[in-house]
Parts: sequence; C-alpha cells; structure tokens
Amino acid sequence: MKTKKKQITKTSELKLEGNLKIATEYIQGKTRSKNTKGLERQARKLTKFMDFIDNSGVTPTVQQPQVSEVTDTRNIKVVPVNYKNYVIRTTPNYVTVGAEHDIFDAHMDSGVPLLLVGPKGTGKTLAVANWAAKKKIPFIQYDCTEGSKESNLVGTWTMASDRSTPFKLGVIPTIIECANQAKVACLCLEELSALTPAMQKQLNPLLDWRRGMFVEQISQYFNLAKDCKLIIFATMNPSSYQASNELNEDLMSRFAIWQWTYPQVKYEKKIISKPSLTKTFVKNLLNLAKESRAMHKTGAIDYPISTRDMDLLTATFLSYKKIKSLNALQMALETIVLGKYDVEAQKAQMKSRIESIFGSDATGEEEEETDESETEKVENESV
Repeated sequence: MKTKKKQITKTSELKLEGNLKIATEYIQGKTRSKNTKGLERQARKLTKFMDFIDNSGVTPTVQQPQVSEVTDTRNIKVVPVNYKNYVIRTTPNYVTVGAEHDIFDAHMDSGVPLLLVGPKGTGKTLAVANWAAKKKIPFIQYDCTEGSKESNLVGTWTMASDRSTPFKLGVIPTIIECANQAKVACLCLEELSALTPAMQKQLNPLLDWRRGMFVEQISQYFNLAKDCKLIIFATMNPSSYQASNELNEDLMSRFAIWQWTYPQVKYEKKIISKPSLTKTFVKNLLNLAKESRAMHKTGAIDYPISTRDMDLLTATFLSYKKIKSLNALQMALETIVLGKYDVEAQKAQMKSRIESIFGSDATGEEEEETDESETEKVENESV
C-alpha cells in the first residue's frame, strides 16, 4: 500500500497542475463561473489530493507563472512601469506671464498639490507640461471625465498577447512608480471637477500625508519613497462654467488653489505675434478678444475668445493664405470664431464686431457688393 502511494503517474501530475491553475484563478478573481458549489467541490478535491502528495513524500513539478518586476505576495503578474516612457521632450511654445515656473518649483519642494482655476484656453495645462518638459521629468496628464472609473485611477486586469491576464496599474500607482524610479515625477489632473464625488474620494490618500494608495485587487500598497518627490497639479474652469460636479470639501482642502485670469495684453500680443503677421492684424485680433470677453461678462454671448483661440486663428489664417482662391481672413474668422456660436443672435453680434474691427472684407460683405456691381454691369451691357 505504501508503495502505491509513491507511484504518482504523469496523469496525476497533470491533474494537480490543472487543479492548481483553477484554484489560482479563483483566488486571483479571474474565474467568472457562477457555479459556487462546483468551485467548492473542486477545492475539496484539491485538498484531498494535496494531502495524498504530502503523505507520499513526492512533489510533482508544476510550472510557475512568470512574475513582473512589481508583484505582490501571491505572485500576480503586473505590467511593469518604465518612467522613461512618460518623459515628454517638447511642448508647444509657452510664454511665461509671471513667475509660474518658479511657483511650480516651490510646490515641488513642499509637496503641496496645486489646483489651477481659470478660464478655458489660458494655458493652465500647457504651463505645467512645459515646466515638466524643461525639467525632463516623467509627466502624466489625465483627463478627468464623468465616466472616469476606479479602473482608470487604480488599475484593472488586461489581456496580454500571450493570453495571460496581468494587472495594469492605473494613473495613481503608475505616477508613484515613476517618481520612485526617477526620484521626481509630475501628475496633472485635467478638469478635476468632472470627476464624480466617489472618484474624487479615490484621490485623497495620494494628496495627504499617506502619499500613496492601496491596490486591493493585488493586495499591494504603492507609496512614495522618502527620497522621492511627486508634484500633483490639477486644473478646472471657474464655477461659472457649470462644471459637472462640485469638489468635495475634503478634496479641496488638500490643494493650494491659484486663480488664473486671461494674460495681460502685452503677453497675449507676444503669444500670438508671428513674423508674417502685420501689427494691424495682431492689434485687431486682440481688440476682438477683449470685446468678446466684455460681452461674455454681460451675458450677451456664451463664448469669449481665449488666448488659445487667438493662437489657433493666427495659425489657421497663415495656412489659408496659401490658398489663392480663398479669402483667408474671412475663412479663419468663420471657422475659429463664428463657428463657436449656435445661437444666431450671438453669431450676429460677433459678426458685427468683426466687421467693425477688421472691416467688411473679413465677412465677405465687400465681395458680395462687388459681385452685384459686376452683375449690373453685365446686364447693362446686354441691354
């Protein structure tokens, strides 16, 4: 009888390996079967079989899964993080309008998260990205939405090319890994107020003294090492923009809040000026933006022209100028400015301001009059 116990066949080894795989998947939460009784019955069989192996004194060889650099005690495979993949090399041109980069340096030293609140198109995110690029540090920009889920912030199971199911870290543990590898990293949460209250709560442990997050799915804690720095920025529009959600007080209390406004005219002029643009064009565009913002304050229009809009308009205008048959100014103003207004009354007001500042040629009125004159001339000649 004792001899029979030691004679473990290849079939027994394969059976053990299959049972171990089922048990491992059940423990890791990969098993999707609703047959609870079946899983319990399989577990009892596995227990009896393991007792048989222990008594026999023979240990069959079972191939263990490969494990990545970041693993927990259960050897769950996790997609590794390489901070070099998150270092941005270049960004669009950014004109500093004050000491913003110096202030960012100060927050990196203190570790206090910074929330930038200001109108759209004022360069909030670009300022942070440009600063991170100059520092050559890992930078992750996450666009917050109403649909942001725990899997986006914390992580989720994925399907690899070899049909394995490793765990892919979310934004928060990923930026922590980047900071620990590179000694410093930067996270920018775009449109923070778009997060639901439940998702806002997920950020709390990262923003306070804990500086980390426990990932329950893999039973692992990710925290910032003592000799490493992680600067966290967030951006949002003012409350007047009717954001999707209000910020939780506990989340707001974890941020220093910096209110941004449109840059002074001298800085906006520097931002949009290009060698191929005339001074008159730049001056007119600045005046149009100024008047649109004043109209927005009174409620006459819903959309004020931002610094970003002006930058886009100049780039578009110069591209349209290459088309000989096109009124470049008219088309640029039509697509970048007038296209923003769905309400006809608001569009009419902006069109009136454009004609007043740029002249009728900017809206095509002059061309229409010329066409009518040409038609009358032809008709007279025919008579």
